[in-house]
Amino acid sequence: MAKDLNKGLKLVQDGPQTAIMVDRRIYPLDALMSACYTLIGKAYFLIDRSDKDHFKVNIALKPGQSKDALDAMAGELENLLLEEALRARIGKKTAKIRDRIVAAALAYSMERPPDEVDREAELDDLPPEVLEVLQSDDEDLDFLDDPLGIAVPWEEKFAKDKTDSTPKKDEP
Repeated sequence: MAKDLNKGLKLVQDGPQTAIMVDRRIYPLDALMSACYTLIGKAYFLIDRSDKDHFKVNIALKPGQSKDALDAMAGELENLLLEEALRARIGKKTAKIRDRIVAAALAYSMERPPDEVDREAELDDLPPEVLEVLQSDDEDLDFLDDPLGIAVPWEEKFAKDKTDSTPKKDEP
């Protein structure tokens, strides 16, 4: 039994076998694959080529699905094919503008070399100790030097009393 769904689709039921014939001039393979993938939770799909102008989509319902669900699934597949074909067409038409937007976003996010004017303005906001370190000769600086005391542990910097007032194990 064959049933036309629309101009590009035809439902063919032959006993336990169910197939949908898809006109490839209307629906590209990518759209067909995306539509089938969306419905993969409800049925098993096998895409084949029946002739040079048509794809044959064999459908086997998963357990728990009734035969009545097949007509609903065919309608859903028809809607998904239309959606995916339109998405592909819009994607082709807007590819250049999308590429330009992405390129502009990437170019904007890349680091630019600092201007000398901006660097001088930034230096004016720094504390005098930091300015002194930055303006000193680079040859005198070593990665192990810590002129600002940043690497000093908190315990050493803020220790109140060095004597231990906790009782020892031997004391009662």
